[in-house]
Amino acid sequence: SFKVGAGPGILKNLLMVGSGDYQVYALDAQSGNGDTPSGQVYTPLPWYLMA
Repeated sequence: SFKVGAGPGILKNLLMVGSGDYQVYALDAQSGNGDTPSGQVYTPLPWYLMA
């Protein structure tokens, strides 16, 4: 699987791909470092809700 997204200090989307299904995660808006540590990842949402 791979992770895409995250920007400094703003709410971005994180695209997770694995096992043939696509899920989008909301990143912590306060992260600010553009990284995607697991502790900063919130509840997964269906990708179409994040579109």
